[in-house]
Amino acid sequence: MSIQNPQDLIGKHISILPNYEQREYSEANQKLEVKNFYAKTDLSFLDEDINSLLIKTDKNDLITEVSFAIYQILDNPNYLYIFNKEFDKPEVCFSFGELKESSEHHSAEGVVTESKIFSKEKCDCNADDVVYSVWKLKDNLYLQVTHPFTEYATFPRLGVKFSQTNDLLEVE
Repeated sequence: MSIQNPQDLIGKHISILPNYEQREYSEANQKLEVKNFYAKTDLSFLDEDINSLLIKTDKNDLITEVSFAIYQILDNPNYLYIFNKEFDKPEVCFSFGELKESSEHHSAEGVVTESKIFSKEKCDCNADDVVYSVWKLKDNLYLQVTHPFTEYATFPRLGVKFSQTNDLLEVE
């Protein structure tokens, strides 16, 4: 594969990836003619290997969004410095705002899971409670980082998404 970085996949046909499979997608995605794929890969990002990608394509199977998780970078307490060094400072950052919705789900096995939906509020990118950081890169390319927002996370990870658009910028 001639692609070395996940952001280089944006705008390319899904067939550029040697190992991918289409995932089931929602009725809303069908109306938008968006397809979701899962791909195993040997790409890297900021010197960390990426084993799998979640990918969205348009109706022509051109890649519009690439998402993945990275773990080891969190071992570095200054991981944001690494992003800022590579991509400059974020365009905008967000933290959780007010609680909009809360629900509990009880499984047949007795497991209780809680779900909460919060509004997003623009915040200082150096704040301790940043949840999302968004960079506007060249050629209408956006980078969104979802920071680990709870110390109680079972598997803390950093969510990374490259896309042609970013709906969080509309929150501004």
